[in-house]
Amino acid sequence: RVQSCSSGDGMAQKIHAARFDALPNSSARSGRHRARPRKRPAELQVIGAGCGRTGTTSLSMALERLGFGPCHSMAAVAKMVRERPWARALEEPERADWRGLLSGFGCSVDFPASVAYQWLLASFPDAKVILTVRDPHDWARSVATTIWSEYSAERSALLAPFRSAARRLGRAYRAHFFEDSDGGVMSGELRDTRALATRFEAWNARVAAAVPPERLLVFRASDGWAPLCAFLGVPVPRTPFPRANDSGAHTDRMLAIWRRAVAIEALYLALAIGAVAAAATRRGRTEAALAVSLALLLSAVGFLQPD
Repeated sequence: RVQSCSSGDGMAQKIHAARFDALPNSSARSGRHRARPRKRPAELQVIGAGCGRTGTTSLSMALERLGFGPCHSMAAVAKMVRERPWARALEEPERADWRGLLSGFGCSVDFPASVAYQWLLASFPDAKVILTVRDPHDWARSVATTIWSEYSAERSALLAPFRSAARRLGRAYRAHFFEDSDGGVMSGELRDTRALATRFEAWNARVAAAVPPERLLVFRASDGWAPLCAFLGVPVPRTPFPRANDSGAHTDRMLAIWRRAVAIEALYLALAIGAVAAAATRRGRTEAALAVSLALLLSAVGFLQPD
């Protein structure tokens, strides 16, 4: 097991080599075969413990192509409106219903499940863990301009008040990564790329030290199908390994979400104020009605909800 990560990128390569050399099913490494569809899993089989911006989107696409889907990620959390249950789970992991949260999913990657890998391992004793890695400094620069940017939906001064559930979940997630209560905000690490790189190395070392060697694969998206298929014991597909989600595409997607959220909140605000003001005007109480309608609206979208 790895006890430290001082050598950074070199350490990840050594871990990867050691895991890959020791893996069975060498035919999956040397030959290319058409992947056979797998039946929908009864429970979680693959746990992604890598941080976001390490090829997790490509990995999720690859796992689903190999038959380990559906894949759980932040997109699933948002679609199912599960921010609050996940925030509670990360805040009190010993009491969380991990099997319930991951019910129906064959694999998980990235935010928010990645920081819960140890509890997921305990809940799914047959699951394997994949730790996606990349150069620490490249990773730090990437997250600083994308998922942990001051303009993200969680941290934006404009959007955060309307996203209390997302803000709470983001802070709970980062608290595990940074090992502090506020997720690197007060310490300044969230804005320091050198500190981020160090934290990233430390996170990878913690995962490598905590997961049994036979259940861990340290993986780079550039490694392609061979080590992944060997680790999972499945044939190598003939199709190219999926590539997705570069920083530019992620930034464009984040800005699109930001603009859409602003438009939705503005519409809610206009409709609520307009409706109440129109009704109150007939009674000569316009100012009071506007104040009440604004307070009710902000409460409804989460501004007045406790974190």
